[in-house]
Amino acid sequence: MIVLPRTTRRVCASRREEIALKVNAGIAASSAGAAGIAVAASAVAVVLCYLGLIVVGLRSWARTGLLRRGRPPPEALATAVTRTSRTTYLAALAGVSVVAWGVSAVAEGSSRGPPTVVAVVVAMVGAGSAAAAVQARVAALEWSSRGLVVRYGRRAPFVLAWADCSALSPPRTPVGGWRVAGRHGRRTLMPSDLLGHEQLLAVVIRESGLRFDGRVWRRVR
Repeated sequence: MIVLPRTTRRVCASRREEIALKVNAGIAASSAGAAGIAVAASAVAVVLCYLGLIVVGLRSWARTGLLRRGRPPPEALATAVTRTSRTTYLAALAGVSVVAWGVSAVAEGSSRGPPTVVAVVVAMVGAGSAAAAVQARVAALEWSSRGLVVRYGRRAPFVLAWADCSALSPPRTPVGGWRVAGRHGRRTLMPSDLLGHEQLLAVVIRESGLRFDGRVWRRVR
């Protein structure tokens, strides 16, 4: 049996401790780097979602120029049952991306990223926004000779009879929505809800007998 001198044993133990520290430091740096990448990726996702909403708003704004100026198209042709586009998921996706940013920021740690409390609050706000967006997402728009039906993802449908429709208010900005009002309530249709089906607004105007007063389409009494 070979017995190493005490000095040699101390050197070997010191080397093992040094190697272990380097390995742990490498693992920690790798984890921090991954968390930093996740924070950056989720932040980019949030920005892209909101940019997508802005682009959709600009497209819908351009398509509804005549209606906003009080000049409906000669004929309003719209499909009786219209499923909304996938852009209606953008708001919910933005909320999910905010949650991902908050969780990633907590994993990254307060030494390099935002304070943990801030990250947790942001994640909670994002979760609430995503849940609300999923619940209030407009899934379909239906109209008939009797009225308009707005169907939501997780909410009871909104039914508006043409005889009860009192006003249709245009948005003031490209990211705003069209507000349709009746005796029993009002709803706002966002650009993503109407994307590709903006002619439905002209149907509402025609079937409800609305007239433009310079700002809002109102029922003539």
